[in-house]
Amino acid sequence: MMTEMLETNMKENPGNRRLFEGSNMLGRIAQPEELNAAMVYLMSEASSYVTGNDLLVDGGILGMMT
Repeated sequence: MMTEMLETNMKENPGNRRLFEGSNMLGRIAQPEELNAAMVYLMSEASSYVTGNDLLVDGGILGMMT
C-alpha cells in the first residue's frame, strides 16, 4: 500500500517502484482508499458471523506464490 514511507523509499531508490509493482498480479501499488470497503465490511454487522478468516486485499500477491 502506498504510504509516505514507501513513497520516500521509491524516491530515494527509483528501482524499487518496479520491484513493488511487479510483486502482484495487478502490477501496481495499492492506494489506501482501496482498503476502505474491506474495513467497512469487517466493522459492520454484515461480518458479525465472520471469525478466524483472512480477508486478503493483496492485489494478487498470494496468487503469484502458488
